[in-house]
Amino acid sequence: MLSKDRTRWCSTPAAAVPGFEGRLIGCSPSPGRCCGRSCGRRHGGAAAATHRYLAALRERLPSFEVRDLGDHLAGLRMVKDAGEIGLLRKAVAATIEATAAGPDDPPRRYPRARWTAGLRCVSWEGAESVAFPSIVGSGINATTLHYDQNADTCADGELVVVDIGARYGYYCGDLTRTFPVNGRFSDPAPIYDLVLRAHDRAAEAIRPGVTIFELRKIVYETFQNSKLRTAGERLGQYFIHGLGHFLGLEARSRRRQRDPRAGDGDHNEPGIYIRTRPRRAHRDNHLVTAGGNENLSRRCRQRPGTSSR
Repeated sequence: MLSKDRTRWCSTPAAAVPGFEGRLIGCSPSPGRCCGRSCGRRHGGAAAATHRYLAALRERLPSFEVRDLGDHLAGLRMVKDAGEIGLLRKAVAATIEATAAGPDDPPRRYPRARWTAGLRCVSWEGAESVAFPSIVGSGINATTLHYDQNADTCADGELVVVDIGARYGYYCGDLTRTFPVNGRFSDPAPIYDLVLRAHDRAAEAIRPGVTIFELRKIVYETFQNSKLRTAGERLGQYFIHGLGHFLGLEARSRRRQRDPRAGDGDHNEPGIYIRTRPRRAHRDNHLVTAGGNENLSRRCRQRPGTSSR
């Protein structure tokens, strides 16, 4: 820190600054400035106060430097230690229980009932909350990525996509399953089987050294090379998102741009999205290990009426 005469640096230990929070709120540089530099972003709440304080420090101390440690912290968060893996297992277990709580056959047991399994995960296995807004959509809503309105009802003959997650000890589970509302896969069954086949091929390939691009390519080629068609077209073009994202303190945990390593939590979610034929998606949570991977959600049912993969 600076000496009292502000002419040199000294090694005086840092101490608490009375009124620090008040100073954060009181600093107010010109609008649209971030850390003293124009970036076009608008910051709110605590983030804005922090940036205003940093801007004030930079104006008074030309040698003052701010470094973004986000990428470094993201790298530390990606590889889990034994304690973190234990919490991750419990979060996934709670999510499995919530998925199992959903009805196998809503029309018979709950005529045109809303599927509310995602909201139940907070009461299973000691989970303290949901990891993200539950995504439960049937019919045309099932083809919408991140549909979280959950305002419609399930109808006979539709598919319902259930994408839910529980949070345990700050760590997140995130599973996706597709169910036929009436308990029977009919015309869409071959496509759903194709999604499961792509999922299993990717799962077999997850290991250190295999790139995320290579994993997605496995799924895409499974869809594209299939004999199944819709309106005469191959199905690869209907796989419209990445294969997954890293899992940890967030369901979509920030990551550094690198390939999977042992200790990473990862997703495996192939899906086919055709507006005229509802979405089929299947997501499991994997832990990358030195020799491959462990499917943490393998106990979660694959189809209605089954208890495991």
